[in-house]
Amino acid sequence: MKKKLFLLLPLLLLTGCATSVCRHYAAAPGQVDSSGEAVVAELKGQNYGYFLFYGIPLWCGHGYRANEGEWDLWRNMVRPRDMRGMLSLRARHLGASGISDVKITERSSGFWSLWIIWRRSVEGQAFAVGKKSR
Repeated sequence: MKKKLFLLLPLLLLTGCATSVCRHYAAAPGQVDSSGEAVVAELKGQNYGYFLFYGIPLWCGHGYRANEGEWDLWRNMVRPRDMRGMLSLRARHLGASGISDVKITERSSGFWSLWIIWRRSVEGQAFAVGKKSR
């Protein structure tokens, strides 16, 4: 029993660290994106998780339930397409018709664990554009 608890302790300590966050900021009056469409808000998101040998997902923040502190086991949600989905979902909640000028950055690090456990993250920025007509 003590061996099992000892092995699970590092995992339990890191589970609170795997999360996803998505925030929005008010756009400046008259702000437009690169195509000339009116900007509703600026969006920023981040999601990260831990992987065994870089490729096997252990646990990750849940990409489509940002800001809720939820995470998934054995499922990779740290991908650019999931970040794009997270930003699109936030834009829909704000009443925008879509997102534009998306910039996504991926990072990874395994040095701290001698490349056994990797921390991978994906960060994204976008503009929520155009109001939906009702």
